[in-house]
Amino acid sequence: IRRPPRSTLFPYTTLFRSIFVLLRTPGSPPKFRPQYDPSVYPEEALAAVRQMGPSTRMVTTDIWGGYLIYRLYPDVRVFWDGRADFYGTPYNLAALDALMGRPGWDKTLAANRITAVLVPVDQPLASLLAQSRDWHVVYRDQVAILFQLSSASKTS
Repeated sequence: IRRPPRSTLFPYTTLFRSIFVLLRTPGSPPKFRPQYDPSVYPEEALAAVRQMGPSTRMVTTDIWGGYLIYRLYPDVRVFWDGRADFYGTPYNLAALDALMGRPGWDKTLAANRITAVLVPVDQPLASLLAQSRDWHVVYRDQVAILFQLSSASKTS
């Protein structure tokens, strides 16, 4: 195996090193800082989610699941996130059925010992949980609604 002369690799290694340094610099340009649109992501709900504690078993949408992992891991564990292809079809269908409020949604939450649900305010599951005696609203804004399973329901 012949190795190319060093002179042809030099520009590439210099470029990659420069990019690495740029991205690792604490004062990096805003373009390279992770930012989330608070009108789309549940930024304001994070404090309420944090207060629920590390034993919380959370259901949320796949996109918000990844966001919660990024912002709160390892303090909060989510039932579903953007890595859906790793979970398999039965798991994904159960998660979608629960979020859409399809028949059996409550059994899916109970079978997975879910204690909290954070969903967009217009999510079908939000309407069902709002009518349920087993769940109560912990936080609500224009973007998200956070439900917690009532203490009596956790023990039964």
